[in-house]
Amino acid sequence: MERVVVTGTGAISPLGCCVDDMWNALCKGTPAIDTIPSWWRNYFSPKSSFWAPLPPLDPSAAGVSRVESMKLDRTAVLGIMAAVEALRQANIEIVLQDKRKKTHTLQGIDPHRAGVCMGTGVGGACSLVESQAHHITTPVHEQLASMDEEARTHTESLLQAPARFNPFVVSMIMPNAIAAQLGIRFGLKGKNSTNSTACASGTFALGSAFQAIQRGEMDFALAGGVEFLGDPYGGIFRGFDTAGTLTDIPQKERANRPFDSDRRGFLFSEGGCGMLVLESLSHAEKRGAPILCEISGFSHSYDAHNIMMIDKEGTEITRMLTDLLAMSNRSPQDITYINAHGTGTHLNDAVEARVISQLFGRNAAVNSTKSYMGHTIGAAGALEAIVTVLSIRHATIHASHNAESVSDDIDIVQKCRHIPVDHAISQSFAFGGNNGALLFSRR
Repeated sequence: MERVVVTGTGAISPLGCCVDDMWNALCKGTPAIDTIPSWWRNYFSPKSSFWAPLPPLDPSAAGVSRVESMKLDRTAVLGIMAAVEALRQANIEIVLQDKRKKTHTLQGIDPHRAGVCMGTGVGGACSLVESQAHHITTPVHEQLASMDEEARTHTESLLQAPARFNPFVVSMIMPNAIAAQLGIRFGLKGKNSTNSTACASGTFALGSAFQAIQRGEMDFALAGGVEFLGDPYGGIFRGFDTAGTLTDIPQKERANRPFDSDRRGFLFSEGGCGMLVLESLSHAEKRGAPILCEISGFSHSYDAHNIMMIDKEGTEITRMLTDLLAMSNRSPQDITYINAHGTGTHLNDAVEARVISQLFGRNAAVNSTKSYMGHTIGAAGALEAIVTVLSIRHATIHASHNAESVSDDIDIVQKCRHIPVDHAISQSFAFGGNNGALLFSRR
């Protein structure tokens, strides 16, 4: 079995447009949270008032032109941006092959031994919403010319529809379009897969790439998770809001508080992308790559309990973590740090905390990255994996924001902590009942 290492990371998140911005915000304790767009209230009356929006993006910095952006769903654009950062950090030269087609090769990488494994919860849902909005409102647009100015202005403000139907919409809404676009763009002809396991999608994608490299099926992979949920009408937000999963705390500075006794739901995020370059140890050493850490194991389990609710017994989460330790040849005492799923919902946090307490006691420091950037759904597991890698590299564990009153018997990090991290776990749970966890180790 091949050993698998991380050699590059790239991130677009509500905390910034690169890994360094995200990490600095976490270490400084600067959360991303803002009031939801005012025009969303034209369509519904939300119970939750806040979200974590993405910062302004500059796709051209990653070589994505304005025209190209119109042909790609935002998830693909985020994926390309994060991939370019990860490849550059891994010291891989991106060589342009065809300027018109925007195709490249990766210097020194065998394309048939290199692949892409991506995770996403809903893929190109926003492109679907926007194209359908144009389609459905076509008759209304045709009547605008006959309206008086006041009526026309009001109607146009409600429509929020694009000026034209996007002819590329079919290739934009496919969940596998993100992995496919990355494979085409960088000429990677090995394994190309898409994992869609809701909030655990990024973790499962990384696990899939890890296992393929471990088995010797490929030497190199771009792997991660991506999501974009900011549709112009707030319809995706409304779905979570109606389900009662979002925080309804009215004070912005207190709204997002995983593991705190006063938690009342998660902070909805506009999205993001976490991308990691994974390689076999022998491949990385051969090309003199910077090795950030090693992936020691991946495990997963399934609750078979409820489509939207975690099993309150936590039995399958316990089994997943027990399996992870066994396959990695580690004991609970070896684990320094756990980047928890930590959404901020009552049941999820309670079950997760109890399982951690029973398996690890207070031996492992615990935090929630979602306490700073909200829940990015399919991107969450990959972004949190990157934070775990950085915690190992920098011997630093960021605080869990707003965890002021914690009744659970676990070691929640309340102030940024500087300690050596030898072995760390990043774990994700998802609607549908999928649980996934990765174990990272310092080299």
